[in-house]
Amino acid sequence: MGADRLSRFPFADVLPDVGHTIPTPDRAEPAHPTDGYGTDPNVVTPQSPWVRTLTEYQRHVLAALADIILPGIDGREAPSEVGIADFFDEWLSAPYDQQMSDRKTVISGIEQIVGLAKSEFNSDFLDLATADQGRLLSTLASEGDSGRIFFVNLRSLVLGGYYTTDIGLRHIGYTGNVPLGAQPKITREGLVALERALVQLGLK
Repeated sequence: MGADRLSRFPFADVLPDVGHTIPTPDRAEPAHPTDGYGTDPNVVTPQSPWVRTLTEYQRHVLAALADIILPGIDGREAPSEVGIADFFDEWLSAPYDQQMSDRKTVISGIEQIVGLAKSEFNSDFLDLATADQGRLLSTLASEGDSGRIFFVNLRSLVLGGYYTTDIGLRHIGYTGNVPLGAQPKITREGLVALERALVQLGLK
């Protein structure tokens, strides 16, 4: 992971380069918040009120896994560059049934893949080269229901989180509600199609 990519990630100062071990923080599960948005959420300037509960280590692992699932190629920013760890931290910390279920699946998957790294490479997962991290993810996804469920869930969250960012939306060509500089002209092909539809509907 190059310095130019790290500079755009919110936690660049603590994300490791390959081969550099970061201290593994306490992985004890924190107390889960009980309050959600409530009955009157602020949709103009939304801000989730719950405490973020992922450890820094879990955030790093999820960022690395997200970059494996959706690598930054062909001019597209990698998930870690658009703050995918922040998305995971908010989503998996939310006090709702779906998010709490996802949290159990994802945290369990992190523990499994970290365990695989230790047993197969005698190394921390974050110290491995990206290719080796990818092989471990493939191994986990193909071994038993829990690994497969973790991978499917993780992939869904990575894609959902990435493609709902401003950058992700731009990559799929979504413009949203933007003012038009001028009314677009109707093409000849459009007029022909409209005439045909009107005739079929008996309106002309």
